[in-house]
Amino acid sequence: MIVGRLVNNCLKSGDTLDTLTLRDFRAVSNLFEGDIYDALSLSHCVNERKVIGGPAEQEVLRQIAYIEDFVKERTESGD
Repeated sequence: MIVGRLVNNCLKSGDTLDTLTLRDFRAVSNLFEGDIYDALSLSHCVNERKVIGGPAEQEVLRQIAYIEDFVKERTESGD
């Protein structure tokens, strides 16, 4: 509900979540603190998506290693 209200406010005002002030966040919920901007950072959002195929660095590296092993196996076996 809180996120929905924030997004709705952004749609009405033309703002984005990262341009809202802390006062704007607290108008929706007093649970917000100054660290909200760290949570909204692109690097944080990307690196917290640690699901299979996700964009987190550790997942991308895992997928690269998997593909390298796959190619190596196929190359060595002559397939």
